[in-house]
Amino acid sequence: MDQPFSPRGLRRPSFARPFLLVCAFRPFGGRGRNESAEALAALRLPPAVRRRVRTLVLPVSWRRAVPRLARELDRPGLFGVVLVGEAGGRTVVTAETWGRNAAARLRDEDGRLPPGPRLARAGAVRRKATWRPREVVTVLRRAGIPAAASRDAGGFLCNAVLYATLERLSARRPAIPVTFLHLPIPGAGARADLRPAHLARALSAVVLAAATRFAPRCAPMPAR
Repeated sequence: MDQPFSPRGLRRPSFARPFLLVCAFRPFGGRGRNESAEALAALRLPPAVRRRVRTLVLPVSWRRAVPRLARELDRPGLFGVVLVGEAGGRTVVTAETWGRNAAARLRDEDGRLPPGPRLARAGAVRRKATWRPREVVTVLRRAGIPAAASRDAGGFLCNAVLYATLERLSARRPAIPVTFLHLPIPGAGARADLRPAHLARALSAVVLAAATRFAPRCAPMPAR
């Protein structure tokens, strides 16, 4: 007589838990705070959404930031990336359009200059954000945050991180949505009505939109 089938002893397939990566920066340049890290620490998300989010605070370092970021980008399960930094002189929250294969001769928190004028010798000249800036701006404005699209992320570590992310994920199909937000610094160009609480609300709105819009609809059960 045939024995009844039993799954005991069979290995369950291993699946990665889908996640959205959200990255900010540590303080640098003699400042005791970085608006991006402060906003990240103050994220307000529903518990179900929070479980889909992985966070990372990067050093403002030419040598150390991208390798740390790359390890997270290579994790299985990644379905979107929200990068955020601060920018003096900006009046509103901006969503960046391009990451450029270029590095300005600016010293980082280690006191080092970039290795050269290009971030990647064989990389594309520039990469376009895969979550369209105008869509991100719409999310921000619906949350009551003054926002605008910006041409590119400058020439310092913000640009380096955006470019490295887009370059590293460029072969993924379908494309993984990536955006970069620049938060204005209160007292250094930001509109008078934009306070740290508003910046935290801005990041929370974008992360919530990304986590609900881009997460796989039928997420596989994570391995136990």
